[in-house]
Amino acid sequence: MLLDTPGLHSMTPENAALTRRFTDSADGVLCLTSSASPGQVQELDELARELHRDKPLLPVLTRSDVYEEDEVDGEIVKLLCNKAEENRTLQEADVAKRAREKLAMLEVNTELLESPVSISAYVARQEGQTREAMEAAGFERLYAALMAITEPALAYKRFKSAAVLLHHLEENIAGDFRNRLQPCLAQLQQTLLQWDNALGRQRDQFISVAWRSIVPALPQLLESHAGTEDAGAARAQAAQLLGKAVAKAIDEAFADFDMALDPALTAPKINGQAVYGTQAGMVDYARLHAELKESIHANLLKITNAAISHCHRTIDPLRADLAQLQDAFSAQERELFELKALLVCRRR
Repeated sequence: MLLDTPGLHSMTPENAALTRRFTDSADGVLCLTSSASPGQVQELDELARELHRDKPLLPVLTRSDVYEEDEVDGEIVKLLCNKAEENRTLQEADVAKRAREKLAMLEVNTELLESPVSISAYVARQEGQTREAMEAAGFERLYAALMAITEPALAYKRFKSAAVLLHHLEENIAGDFRNRLQPCLAQLQQTLLQWDNALGRQRDQFISVAWRSIVPALPQLLESHAGTEDAGAARAQAAQLLGKAVAKAIDEAFADFDMALDPALTAPKINGQAVYGTQAGMVDYARLHAELKESIHANLLKITNAAISHCHRTIDPLRADLAQLQDAFSAQERELFELKALLVCRRR
């Protein structure tokens, strides 16, 4: 049964959709191209999905005729005649070459391509569709080509149910993953890499933000405790300032992460020895200032290392899950290709 469709490039969307439904159910494809512009194989782009299903393809060159002048009742008139055999052979060879190149570009099995044939329906009708007229117009060669294409078409038909399921998996499941989810996974992978590269800079940013927030406030803090003997109170107040500075710095430097750190890190304590000067009982606040700066820096290093480790504990499982998903898809895709290759081998 031959189904004549409206055409894949129909100006009416409903007709184009109808054509796709016909090609979905077909066991072989006849691709018609005008002899006036042979070698135009852009239509094969639209047929790529069907050809990937290993359906045989027969290109047919239509309008294989040319105007020639003749004398009728003493007047010179122009008549449509069949193209010369040499001309047809050259055009068929050109279409075959272009189609084969296009199929290779589309990664379609070029063995599916049948030898093109050219016909002129107009001349066949004009000359009464006699046996001689049909042969001269190329229809005997067309019939022979149609008979030849039935064998691979029937071979496809015998495995059609399996092929339909297989290609559903390949086009709608694997294809959907490849076209829609794969770019998202690639973007996620790129984001993880960017985070990895950024963590080193965020370490420096964290320390810088926290340091600038607390160290300039130390002189005023120490001045408020001047003349006292309680260095511990100064340390406790410095620890409070450090806790606030750490919270602010974490929000700025690690905004992309849920930083549920150990409370001991976000509410640090500053311990130290009592520092006395030459006057008994009085605290040497110059030495205490230096001690506080050193302790604050040590705390910031400890906290930032914990923050970086926390970020890696967030990133690493994502990276592992991503790799596992990619590996699973690759394995399933390989299995799908193996099934497809086995199906093609059995058909042959």
